[in-house]
Amino acid sequence: MTILPPVRSLTPLTGEFSFPNVLAVSSDELSNNAFAELKRITSCLKDIDKAQLIFEIDPLLSAQAYRISITQDKIVIAHLDEAGAFYAVKTLKQLLIQSRILPCQKIEDEPDLKVRGYLLDISRNKIPTLKTLYGLIDLLSDLKYNHVELYVEGFSFLYPSFASLYSDEMPITIDDFKKLERYCVACCIDFVPNHNGLGHMSAWLERPQFKQLAAIEEGMFMWGAHRAPSTLNPLDPRSLELVKTYTGDVLSISESPYFHLNLDEPYELGYGKTEATAKAIGVGQLYLDYVLKLYAHVKSYGKIPLIWGDVLNHYPELLPKLPKDLIFVDWGYDSDAPFHETLQRLASYHVSFISAPGTSSWNSVTGRTYDSLENITNACLHTKLNQGLGFLLTDWGDNGHFQPLSVSYLPLVFGAYASWSSKAGAYRHSIDYVNDVIFQDKQKMMAEVLADLGRYYRYQLEYQYNSTQIYDAIYCAQGNASAYLSNLKDHPFADPVRSALMIAEFDMIKKRLKAAACESPLGIAASAELADTIELLKVLIGSFAIASTQLGSTDKARKIAALKRAWPTRLKRYRINWLKNNRLGGLKDSMAGLENINRIIQSL
Repeated sequence: MTILPPVRSLTPLTGEFSFPNVLAVSSDELSNNAFAELKRITSCLKDIDKAQLIFEIDPLLSAQAYRISITQDKIVIAHLDEAGAFYAVKTLKQLLIQSRILPCQKIEDEPDLKVRGYLLDISRNKIPTLKTLYGLIDLLSDLKYNHVELYVEGFSFLYPSFASLYSDEMPITIDDFKKLERYCVACCIDFVPNHNGLGHMSAWLERPQFKQLAAIEEGMFMWGAHRAPSTLNPLDPRSLELVKTYTGDVLSISESPYFHLNLDEPYELGYGKTEATAKAIGVGQLYLDYVLKLYAHVKSYGKIPLIWGDVLNHYPELLPKLPKDLIFVDWGYDSDAPFHETLQRLASYHVSFISAPGTSSWNSVTGRTYDSLENITNACLHTKLNQGLGFLLTDWGDNGHFQPLSVSYLPLVFGAYASWSSKAGAYRHSIDYVNDVIFQDKQKMMAEVLADLGRYYRYQLEYQYNSTQIYDAIYCAQGNASAYLSNLKDHPFADPVRSALMIAEFDMIKKRLKAAACESPLGIAASAELADTIELLKVLIGSFAIASTQLGSTDKARKIAALKRAWPTRLKRYRINWLKNNRLGGLKDSMAGLENINRIIQSL
């Protein structure tokens, strides 16, 4: 019998335990969540005298650890805390999925990393429905994740102190937050608030009443284009007051002991209104001074702050000045992210840290499989080697959040494996879990379909960080038609040979997708959504091909005519799939690039 994440040790015993139709249970004061979960997976009742499953507290076990002893007449679950009892039931659930007759055995298990977290971006257009989030929490809970964050910047969360500022965003409300928090607590998951407060402030700074708080009010030229202002001026007391006010709306109602302040990517820091101070004391010290003010604010609510590590990684001499209980979250999202260097340095300075790899789903449409799996492996390995607190798997939605949630399932499973256990075989067992448990695919094809869809970028001419060249064309289309068409001329998939190979591969993947036999609701939904996503990729590649100088006028006219017919259908299907799992607010902005491509194609 297979279990994922894999258990630390399993000792076979003689005999079998036949799981009854109704299980009599003897519980203890630290197994309430475990018993509730047990009731979700089988019929059971509390009966101390006739107990066939017994929970017992063992003070010699570690936090989150458990021991399951299965003999011919009973099952005994030993644990120290609520989490250990809960994880034991999750392991038992996997055994029961495979058979109601369990071999007698002793399972001893505990995680390698204390914190096993997942962050979902809900601020780049896509705000999931509560139903979608409940389903995601169920999946994470089965995989023994114990930390969840919903990333907020701008107005994807309804702050009561600023309720008058909202229009059609359809944000997460306080009531939504509390419902999700209660659901997470029942799953032994810490629901950690995550609200940015320095960089990534464009949505606030574009409002007239906050414009003066920008470090550079006119924005700045960066990455070949003008960017709207995105960084607060930390020297302005009104900036601090703004952040303290809206974060206070959440700090006052959250039950988590933690609060993620973010404070990453303040691109304008050291320029504009902050230039003189930065020259006098240094950008790093300017940043640290602001961090410490917000640290005191969060601590006043009895919480422990988390911050991203990208700024202070450039000023390691300041790391010893960080408060010892502040948690440094070190992120890196590509296959060669240098966790081997940064985490070792943090450990040498005795900084409490969590590593943050990524699903690599964003800026790609269907993910970047090679990057995500190697990135997760390196993050977890070097967190363990340097005795970090844990890892936080990030799932961003940069520039439109085009990827379906199902694209993240394989990295999610792989991350659960890598963070819980140091055992080999993570990829193979993750594939099996996605096929057998998440999708219930009798043909065992869907997981490799997901993996292969996330490998299309190997056809690129060169490696590209944090994105793919197919996605770049969508990004360029958010500008004007001439910029988009200019991008196509030099695009590697304008080459008819290369684009033909890609189309052929997508057609083969779609045949495999059609041959899959998914029986779970997640599998059935993912199969339909991925089929539409493949067709979207194909019309994108077809759009590149129209710029090819190797096409004759007749071929080009035929391709343009086909694209004119295809694009409206792709837009319709994108909208339909979006609304199955997400709120309407943000859809228009997400579709802007795709809508522009359609207008350009229709005008040719």
